[in-house]
Amino acid sequence: MNESIIRKLLKLYESGEATDEQRRLVEEYLAWRQQQRPERKKDESDLEASLQEFMDRRRLLSEQDAGDEGTPVETNVYSMPEAGNRRRNTWIVAAAGIVVVFAAGLLWKMTTRHHEEAPVAIVYKTVQAAPGKMIHLLLSDSSEVWLNAGARIRYPQPFEGTIRRLQLLDGEAFFQVHPDASRGFEVQTEYMLTKALGTSFDIKAYRESQQMSVALASGKVSVTTKTSGAPIVLTPEQQVKYNTGTGLMSRGALASNRMRNWKEEEIFDFNEDQLGDIAIELEHYFNVHIQFKYPGIKKYTFSATFPHTMPLKKILTSLCVPNQNHLTQLDAQHYVIH
Repeated sequence: MNESIIRKLLKLYESGEATDEQRRLVEEYLAWRQQQRPERKKDESDLEASLQEFMDRRRLLSEQDAGDEGTPVETNVYSMPEAGNRRRNTWIVAAAGIVVVFAAGLLWKMTTRHHEEAPVAIVYKTVQAAPGKMIHLLLSDSSEVWLNAGARIRYPQPFEGTIRRLQLLDGEAFFQVHPDASRGFEVQTEYMLTKALGTSFDIKAYRESQQMSVALASGKVSVTTKTSGAPIVLTPEQQVKYNTGTGLMSRGALASNRMRNWKEEEIFDFNEDQLGDIAIELEHYFNVHIQFKYPGIKKYTFSATFPHTMPLKKILTSLCVPNQNHLTQLDAQHYVIH
């Protein structure tokens, strides 16, 4: 494990620039260290000495703040980072995740240096499918997830507690949930929460789109949103659509084999979808930018299927024909529909 990474996390924590997850990991470890109160040893590593020095500085800051009349006993190490600081620290969640490395290091120290039960930090993993590629994931509970091109998901390893909870951060994913009556299964998106036990379902939640949907293949799920009251329960071959702009949610029958088509047949399947939402899905798959000269063009609706192997320019040209629109390709990654 890279000790310089841990020192960087300690500096972020002390300066108040750490994210919530980074701050929580450090605090859990410090709390455990203070409880154990280990004595310094001659063969103690430089990292251990650094941690002890950090704890001493933290304790001194707390005592100074406690001595200030009318000032709460809270130092800047607990302050929330500003949004700009969070963006500057995005390196911490890149690729394999430095947070994962740090959490693994904490767990190793807790379990190998002391033979007694200690708190274990939950490790979260973020996975994103590359443009033009689908990813199949096997979760720790034997549930399976298929990510559509460009989709991004975050989940704990392993699942802890009575709820198996994960987040679909962007894009579309299909879930095959392993039955476990004692632990529910929940998928959180920015606007919707889907709950299931043993079932299979599809969630479409592109961040740039106002149209979200949940479609059920088997079993039963309930769907709630930030604005809805009672949850909507789906049975097989039903779907619920939610518009983030209007806050309206509707339930209806599935009109196509979209779930199977994108996951198994590698087909784009659009069913009364607006051109703006179609463009978002194509952007994720082909890693391009599609612009519209006039906003009204985005609202044209289409029902069509295209194989994933069809060139993007040919797909866009086909979508332009019904309403006599025109396509301009600016370069390899930029298109304009007008």
